[in-house]
Amino acid sequence: MSLIFMLGSDVWLGAQGQQTPTANYKTFTDWCVNKDKLNPEVRRTVDAFALLGEAGTNECEAASQKLASLGELDLSFNQISDITPVASLTKLTAIYLAGNPIAHKTCPLKPESICKF
Repeated sequence: MSLIFMLGSDVWLGAQGQQTPTANYKTFTDWCVNKDKLNPEVRRTVDAFALLGEAGTNECEAASQKLASLGELDLSFNQISDITPVASLTKLTAIYLAGNPIAHKTCPLKPESICKF
């Protein structure tokens, strides 16, 4: 199963709350339920994944179940700059990230060839 997604160029304009360390987040659900505590770059990635999960819903569990079964994911040209949450999508065989302002092009998945920058 593969999924292609385009996130609009909207800008997150919320008051930035206290950010939490992300090292403890192991699943997409962890990232999703804590997204209000993430920095804007990571939150944008999580929001993109949540919208992918279930036909436009931000319901974390439903999105997590859908994402957990994906083999391929196309997030090209979505203004994503931090792909840390990708590490929770362990079933991926390919993730397409071209056209995103990703400064550190290191794939959080193994083998690193899964990430297509």
